[in-house]
Amino acid sequence: MNAPEAHVDLDGTGFELVRRYASATREIKRWTEYRAELREYLLKLVGDAGTARHMGLPVLTVIRTRPRRFNFTAFASDHPDLAEQYREAPAEDEIRIQVGRLPVEEGGS
Repeated sequence: MNAPEAHVDLDGTGFELVRRYASATREIKRWTEYRAELREYLLKLVGDAGTARHMGLPVLTVIRTRPRRFNFTAFASDHPDLAEQYREAPAEDEIRIQVGRLPVEEGGS
């Protein structure tokens, strides 16, 4: 793993932004897991009915689909010249932020 060549020393405000970002990331994961649990429970509750009503109003509809995907690998194997014409470079670099172990500031939690 290559270490970054340069760094920035954060003041208290910058560090607080990193702390909040890390907290938000944890919360997103927690809520995503909770949402998946609720989804499974609701799917069992609705079963094959497809729609759930409350006081006569539809409040939940389950739509089942089976998406079809284009197999570019097989296409490229069968038609390499055509496939190369349609190969695209990414529009922009992907940027990931990885939060390291955060120190606890004095008086902080």
